[in-house]
Amino acid sequence: MNAELQTLANQFRSLELHAARAGRDVPRVLIKGLERTTLKKGTTTFDLQVSLREMVAELLPFLPPYAPPLRRINDLLIQVTRAIESNISVEETMRKLVDTYVTNSSPQNIADEAAANLLATLTSPIAIYTHTLSETVLNVVQILHSQGMVRQVIVTESRPNLDGHETARRLAEVGIKVQLTIDAAMPGAILASDRMLTGAETIGASGEVVGKIGAFPAAVLCKLFNKPISIVADTTKILPIPLEYLSLNQLRTEDLLLQESKAKWEPYGSFFDLTPNDYIENYITEKGSWSNADVTAEANQIEFSHWLLDQLIALHGE
Repeated sequence: MNAELQTLANQFRSLELHAARAGRDVPRVLIKGLERTTLKKGTTTFDLQVSLREMVAELLPFLPPYAPPLRRINDLLIQVTRAIESNISVEETMRKLVDTYVTNSSPQNIADEAAANLLATLTSPIAIYTHTLSETVLNVVQILHSQGMVRQVIVTESRPNLDGHETARRLAEVGIKVQLTIDAAMPGAILASDRMLTGAETIGASGEVVGKIGAFPAAVLCKLFNKPISIVADTTKILPIPLEYLSLNQLRTEDLLLQESKAKWEPYGSFFDLTPNDYIENYITEKGSWSNADVTAEANQIEFSHWLLDQLIALHGE
């Protein structure tokens, strides 16, 4: 594994990278590796495919259930395969990859669209519940606040990495009334709110959502208390494959903040959980406010590499 791939693997292992940033960093590292391959005399597009597959196979065991980097990996694999089938030169193939994933790569910003969709449904300022950290949710809440439509935001800590602390800090810094509480206080926090806004790591073909641990119990409580949930995420979060082929990252002993003890135990559970689609009111994307059916229609249009799917099944499949 080259140094850049090793850095990514380490960042994934420690969950340092969030999904959106990983969707930008992963293709850049893979393309840099392909550029080194082209330095060898007589390199063909088939050689590019072999090199790309080798790098992907090394990285996949460390990849959390993040759709954006997996979608970018899939796109790279498909483009190189098409280059082989169409007899496109190595130089032209690399130029297209660099133009698409390096030169023109920029973060998705769907906040304006999402805020407009929400504003159209609101008649008075609301109290928002959110869990963990989402750049898109932060931006949406700030836009709603600027329109006078946020009464307060209640945030749970989101253990074990306490992403909720960062969310609370950043919202408070721009003058939003924020209340921060522990995860166990989630029922009261949701009951005191009007709706839940949250992001997603991955959205499945039927609208099921992989989120940071605690998102699913929050959804159950929202349904119990009749509080709507909006998933705010761009369409690169949609995957057309069964989500059981993704790793949910098992919790480690250090995640539980345990003191040293002679007693032996094993950590239980995962860092991420899965929320079924029937708990979710809508999915606010850069293409509008979507239903489950809209998500499925989008997923059905995504071409997915058979080789990549086979790798995921081998790693995580039943």
